[in-house]
Amino acid sequence: MNTVTLDKDLRARLNGLDQQMMFTDDKGQPVGYFLPARDYLNLMLRCLTIPLSEEEIERRRKETAGGSLEDIWKRLGAK
Repeated sequence: MNTVTLDKDLRARLNGLDQQMMFTDDKGQPVGYFLPARDYLNLMLRCLTIPLSEEEIERRRKETAGGSLEDIWKRLGAK
C-alpha cells in the first residue's frame, strides 16, 4: 500500500479526516474513498473468517488439557 503524508494544512482542508469521505474528479465521478483508521480496522475485522466451526470453538473452550509455561518448557527440554 502506498503512503501519503498529509501536512497540517492539507489535513485541515480535508476536514481533519475524521469522517468517511469520497474523492471525485472535476466531473463529479468518484475516484476513491477514504475511511478513518477506526472505520478501516472495524471493516477489516468484520471481513476476517474464522477457519473453525462453532462446535470446534466450543470444544476448544471446554478443553482442560495443557499445563503451565514451566511444564511446557520442561517437556521441550529447556534448562
